[in-house]
Amino acid sequence: MNFQFFLPIILLFFTFYKRNRAFLFWTFSFALALVLGLRENIGTDYKVYSDIFQGKFPVTGIDIGFMVYALAFYIIDDSGKLGMLVTAIITVIFHLSFIRKFSLNFWLSLTIFICLPIFFLSTLNLVRAHFAISIGLISVIFYIDKRYFLSLLFIALSTIMHVAGIIFLVIFLQMLVSKKFILISIFAIFLVFLLVFFTNIEVLIDYYLPQFSYFSSHLSENSPLLAGAFLLLNFGTLFSLYIQKEFSKIQRVLVMLNLLTILFLLLWFVSDYSNLWLRFSNFTSVHLLITIPFLFESLKPLKIRYLFRMVFSFGLIFLYIGYWLSDPSFGFKL
Repeated sequence: MNFQFFLPIILLFFTFYKRNRAFLFWTFSFALALVLGLRENIGTDYKVYSDIFQGKFPVTGIDIGFMVYALAFYIIDDSGKLGMLVTAIITVIFHLSFIRKFSLNFWLSLTIFICLPIFFLSTLNLVRAHFAISIGLISVIFYIDKRYFLSLLFIALSTIMHVAGIIFLVIFLQMLVSKKFILISIFAIFLVFLLVFFTNIEVLIDYYLPQFSYFSSHLSENSPLLAGAFLLLNFGTLFSLYIQKEFSKIQRVLVMLNLLTILFLLLWFVSDYSNLWLRFSNFTSVHLLITIPFLFESLKPLKIRYLFRMVFSFGLIFLYIGYWLSDPSFGFKL
């Protein structure tokens, strides 16, 4: 039974249940982890990762760190189920710990995580990527807490699990963020967009980084409409940060991730390596878990804030249910 269908309904109930938030945090964490870890044949990539945890490694496409990680579980349990379960638990708890640490509205962030298709639904498919992302999110927590060595260590762990994890190094550039920096960055992003659109600059990638040729030949059925909606959402959350009088440390980190997401999504539209930029955008889009609630909390008056937040939350829940009705396997396609 695809019992993940009931998650938004349970979520809606607990949104109005205000007691013992620590208990609710761990309840939801393990509920989501069990949905991820005990699933079978959900999504298009499930068998790939199930095989990996059974010691059947593909010839290419898997980073060495994840291969060693999976092999350790294969030695203990050759069925692959233990590896999938532990990976799911780590992925969910690390994501929700990031939300709990920085979100102005934990329940709205949790709703976004469960219902917006680039997060929970995507973890049902892209196991390795979201595992690496979750490790990168812990590096952000350590960085904000000024534990810089641990932050670098977790970025390194994320990178050896998935090469895109190196993107989290951008958090060490957060001190550059200012209103002037954001405007200059947006201008530079559009220049890169035009450069890729009007030239064959990607032949440089083919020549110097031939291992990425997989992404230019990897066909995908991704929706430009949905990608465009995510692009607009990123512009909206960036603007909500831009209009602040001053930036906190975490807000500067979120700005850096937001700018990279905009860059990757724009390149998705014009690049032969669209699948590569889509993978990279998965790593930086995690800022939406925090910036969307921040956007709503900045709305005034209070009645408008509640109205927009409620409409957005119910819209996400119906979107989630719509994905389940159209494809109970949750084969995610952006």
